[in-house]
Amino acid sequence: MADALIEVKNLSFRYAQHDSMTLDHLSLSVEKGSWTTIVGRNGSGKSTLIKLLTGLLENKSQDAISLFGRVLSEDTVDKIRLHIGLVLQNPDNQFVGPTVADDVAFGLENLDLSRGHMEQRVKEALENVGMLDFYDWEPARLSGGQKQRVALAGVLALHSDLIILDEATSMIDPIGRQSLLALVKQLQNRFGMTILSVTHDIEETFLADQILVMDHGGVALQGRPSQILIEDQALSGFGIELPLSRTVQRDLLALSIALPSGYLSEEELIDQLWQLYSKK
Repeated sequence: MADALIEVKNLSFRYAQHDSMTLDHLSLSVEKGSWTTIVGRNGSGKSTLIKLLTGLLENKSQDAISLFGRVLSEDTVDKIRLHIGLVLQNPDNQFVGPTVADDVAFGLENLDLSRGHMEQRVKEALENVGMLDFYDWEPARLSGGQKQRVALAGVLALHSDLIILDEATSMIDPIGRQSLLALVKQLQNRFGMTILSVTHDIEETFLADQILVMDHGGVALQGRPSQILIEDQALSGFGIELPLSRTVQRDLLALSIALPSGYLSEEELIDQLWQLYSKK
C-alpha cells in the first residue's frame, strides 16, 4: 500500500515456552489516517502483535515490520515510539502522576519543552477530551470512562500520529464505551491521526474503515465493516459473537420480515422497521 503507515510482512513469532507459533506468517497493512480494528478470540495473537509493533517484544523477523516508512529495529524503535500513543485496557496501569494534569504532562517531560509550552499542551489535550474541569483531580477519583479519557489526553498531548487502543474499552460500561469511541472518531477527523484498535468485541468495529479478523496467528478475514459483518458463519467459526443488530436482522428475516440485504447498524435497523410499520 503506497500510503501505508504500518506494513507487516510474513511476521512470525513464538514464545520460548510455547511449542506452537503465536503469529504465523502474518501480513497486514494500515493506511495513514485510517481506522483499523483488529478482532479475534483470546489467543489469536492480537496482544502479541501490539507488543511487537510497539517494541515491547523483540522482533526477530528481519524487515517484517515497518512503521512511518522505517523498518522497526533496535536502532529505530526509540524514534518510532515517539510517534505512537498507546491506551491500555486498564488505565490505572498507565497513571503515574498525583493529579490528572501531572499524569498528562508525564510523557512531555523528555521532549525538552518549556514549562509554559507543556502546560499549554496539557490544557489543550484535556479540553479536547472534555476533562479540563478535572485538571487538579486525583486519577483515583475518576470513573473508568473518565480515566480512559485522561489516558487518551496523554497521547494527544504528545501529538501522536498513531494511536493504538489495546482493549481500551473492555472495562467501561456500554454507554461509556460508545462515548469514548465516538470521541476518538471525532478527534481522528479533527487531527488526521491513524487509529489501530484491538478488541474481542465485534460491536466496536462500526467506526472502522477496515476490520482484520485474526485467528491462529494470522489474518483470517479482512475488509470494510459492511463486508465483514455479514460473514455470519465465518465470524461464529472464529469465536466472535455476531453484532446484536445482525442477530435481530437474521431473526426478522426468518419471520419473513423483508429488510434490505447486507449489514444494517442498529440505527439503520430501527429506521427500516420504522418505515415498514409506518406504512401499515
